[in-house]
Amino acid sequence: MKKKLLFAGLFIIGFVCILWQVIPVDQPITAAVFKTENGYGYTVSIHDKVVIKQLQIPALSQSLAFCTKNDAKKMSALVVKKLTKHQNPAISAKDLTENNIQLKCSY
Repeated sequence: MKKKLLFAGLFIIGFVCILWQVIPVDQPITAAVFKTENGYGYTVSIHDKVVIKQLQIPALSQSLAFCTKNDAKKMSALVVKKLTKHQNPAISAKDLTENNIQLKCSY
């Protein structure tokens, strides 16, 4: 029984160490907003390598660009925050609502 607990403990410690290696604390995670044909999008980079390129508002069934640069900036900042905390960076419909993201552009 003690061997099983020791093995399980070592396995968990090893797994956590591997997760911490995915995004080391000293690696800068940055975001950049860019203009698209229909609005705005963003990229998220880890150590200057683009890992996410978001041309559309995530979590929607329709394909819409962000209406404003600020909306894209808010969501990219949230993704960076989630990655920094080693969380799933996915954006939900709730995230969009809580951040008052416009879904209908008024150009």
